[in-house]
Amino acid sequence: MGKKKSTFFVDLVNSNSRVDVEDLRLFLTSRLEMHSSLWIFGMGIVLTTTLALVALPNDLLTLSVKYAILITLVGLYLKLRQRDPEETLKRVLVDTDYLEAKEIVENRRTKNP
Repeated sequence: MGKKKSTFFVDLVNSNSRVDVEDLRLFLTSRLEMHSSLWIFGMGIVLTTTLALVALPNDLLTLSVKYAILITLVGLYLKLRQRDPEETLKRVLVDTDYLEAKEIVENRRTKNP
């Protein structure tokens, strides 16, 4: 059984006839902004921590800690690669009714110029 598609955008368009394509784009952008910010923050953590590991000395205890942190960073990096902002946009477009709402607005505009 598939995941139910969100009806947020179509409900928004149907609730107010003054909603246009630009309004829909603003709502979509606000939805994606949080995902992009978290992705950039996570990549910054990975990069900063990786660079900080170089500064640690290489005695036996520190070396084992470096390897543990490195394994964690690789896991975090792989997880963040799955949440790429471009892929998130594609997923949001598939999981929501944005394109349907945009089509409703465009059809409304051609009927009422």
